Amino acid sequence: MKDKFIWKKEYSWVLLLNLMYAIVFFIIMKIYN
Repeated sequence: MKDKFIWKKEYSWVLLLNLMYAIVFFIIMKIYN
């Protein structure tokens, strides 16, 4: 049960990082286009 909770926390952290990268990428594309 505890391992599942830790995995869930890690997964949400990864999703948050991916979202941040997507936003940064979008901003860079806006600047260059």
